[in-house]
Amino acid sequence: MGRAIPANEIEYIIYTFEFPKNNKASEKNRWKKYMSTENQDIAIKEAEKLNSSNKFQKIEIKKKFMDKKKGRNVDVTLKIFDNNSSPTFGTKSMIAAIAICGILTFVATYYIIQLQ
Repeated sequence: MGRAIPANEIEYIIYTFEFPKNNKASEKNRWKKYMSTENQDIAIKEAEKLNSSNKFQKIEIKKKFMDKKKGRNVDVTLKIFDNNSSPTFGTKSMIAAIAICGILTFVATYYIIQLQ
């Protein structure tokens, strides 16, 4: 379960994920704890450095703290870096593509009407 976190302490933990080097069923995909710190900025900078090294498929930063009301430790994922994903078609790109299609449709309709 891990160690108990004192009520006033927040811990930031970096986990790394690597696929097995061989595609053997005996080797499991594993998350490994890379480091922990009490400073969020240090955790983020270290995770960004790991991400830019391209040594891991995924890097995850978790914030761990004690919930005083419920009397238990809480883990919250702050950020996940994913080096294995393909580029995504973002929302801004989608809006731009729709706007261009709309403009082209308007122009084509305008010229068709002018030709009649």
